[in-house]
This record gives sequence, C-alpha cells and structure tokens, in this order.
Amino acid sequence: MKTIPLIVVLNVLLFLAGPLLAQSTDADAGYPTYSLDELEVELYTPEFVNVNELFGTIRATYGRSFLVSENGSIQDAPRNVQMLGDSLLIYDTADYRTRVLAAAEKLDVPGASNSQHNAPLLRESDLGLFEYSPRFMSIDAIQEALQPFTGYVRVAKADTTSGWDEIPRISVSYASRLVIVRDVPSRVMQVKGLLERIDVPEPHVAISCMVLRATRASGDEGLPAELVKNLSALVPYDQFNLVTMGLITTAVASGSSIELKMPLASGGSDAQAFMVQEAYDPATRALTLNRFSFTLHGAAEFTTRATITAGEYLVIGASGPQPVFVVLRLETVSS
Repeated sequence: MKTIPLIVVLNVLLFLAGPLLAQSTDADAGYPTYSLDELEVELYTPEFVNVNELFGTIRATYGRSFLVSENGSIQDAPRNVQMLGDSLLIYDTADYRTRVLAAAEKLDVPGASNSQHNAPLLRESDLGLFEYSPRFMSIDAIQEALQPFTGYVRVAKADTTSGWDEIPRISVSYASRLVIVRDVPSRVMQVKGLLERIDVPEPHVAISCMVLRATRASGDEGLPAELVKNLSALVPYDQFNLVTMGLITTAVASGSSIELKMPLASGGSDAQAFMVQEAYDPATRALTLNRFSFTLHGAAEFTTRATITAGEYLVIGASGPQPVFVVLRLETVSS
C-alpha cells in the first residue's frame, strides 16, 4: 500500500476522467461535492489476487462519482476507483478511502482468486520440457488447439529469497517451427498426447464427376452397369452417352472449395463443377458438400447440397429436354 501526495497523481486522474471532466451544471446537484482539500489519493497493489478481479469487485461495490469544488467552480471528478498499472488508484475522502482500502485488504488474501497469479511457486526442477515440431498442421493451428493449456507458471527466482518469474506454458518459435511446452510433467504429458492425436495427415479422397446425356439411340457400352441400371430406374431412358468427365484428388478440409473443369468434345465453354466441403465422416466414409453447383456451356444448371458416400454413385441432378445428368462418385485414397 502506497500513499502519495495529491498533487503528484492529480494529473493522472484528470487524464483518466477524459471527456467526463467538464463544468458542472444544476443537473449535477444530486452528487456530493467536496473541495480538493478533502480528497486524498492512494495506490493499493494487491499481493495475492489478480488486480483486474479486485478492481471489478471493488468498483462494483464501492465505486461512486462526486463533484469537486476548486477556485469557486464545480467540476465533475473521475470515478473514485481506477486502475493504474498493477495497482488500484483510490481517490476519495479520508473516511471513504479507508473503507475502500479495508475492503481491498480483506479480499486480497491467498486463495481468494481463481487467477493463475495465485498458482503455487515452483522450482525450475519441477518443470518438464517438451519441444514439438508439427508434422502436418501449421504452427497457428497448433496454437489454437492448445488454447486450453496456455497461461503461465510461477517459478521462484533461484538467486533471491523472494520473487518469481512467470514462464509461458506454451510458446512457439516460427523460425525453428517448434512448439515449446514448459509445465509440470502431468500437463506436459497431456499436451503431448493431444498433439499426437490431432497432428495427423488429413484424409484424402478422389471425387469423380461424370456428365451423361440420356438418349433413345444406343448408348456408351463402357458405362458402369450399376450406374446405368440406377439411372434407368429414375427416368424413362435406358441408354446414356458420356458427355465429359473429370476426377480430382483432394484433402478433406471443412470449408475448402474444389473446382473441376471438364472439356467438351463439341468445344465451347467447359462443363464446370464447383464444390464446397463441409464435413467428412471417416467411419461412414461420407463427404458432405455444403454446396455443389454445375455449369454447362457457360450457363448455371443447378446448385444443391449433397452427401457422397464412398463406393456409391450419386446422381446430383438433371436438366434439359434430353436430360443431362451429373453423377458423382467418391473413393478414399491412402495418405
């Protein structure tokens, strides 16, 4: 606890007041008025609890506003409790200041805060060290995944009888592509286990797209019999010709898009399939597309949402008097 002359901190208080500091009007009559001589300033630096938590509690309980009389004029004062660095700045009458300080001291005891600043002091030898170089994930993705483990550990200074250093539990070196973990051994093992589970290759799939046209004449004999049978059950056609096709292999990643351009034998604009991935279920080997759109000869034919299951044909849609069908098939690919 530090007591300092009023004149030293007055400028700080005026700055904190900001635009609130203004000439008082009759509307301010509901606030108490004090002269500068009645007001005192004190800094309180908590020893055990987090200053942000203490400030919130004290200001909610004891915070107030008042007017200040100076050289015959009445002015608004800033709130009586402010934060200044790692301390509370209390600006009030002697009696009220004493009440605020008593409350702060009562709250500032060991174990009163959930803050990490209340963590027990450790020795350097108590900490484990684990350095990890990501294999498949980016450094930023690793950092995001490790958010629940972030924070600091308090380590007693080796060369003094008091004081401590705060060491980050998780830090990164972009230059070396390393994630550095410093914590008690049990938490280091938790982080290590999590990284081993999540830093794995993304599954890859192959998506084929066939554009077929129904016909009354003889169709292409090379089309899969299963596909022709399924299409015939949907429409009054039993013959189909392959207009064009395309195949692409891609990593499964939610939100990523895929564009497949397929040239037409007749020339002109390509047929285009545009897909946006949403989710992939490895158990069922099913890929959900948040969006699938198909364009033929530069004109949009349809847009839809679909789920493709590996090893099956999925008829996405058809359009035109002599229907053009878009058929997708998914196969898993070893990484």
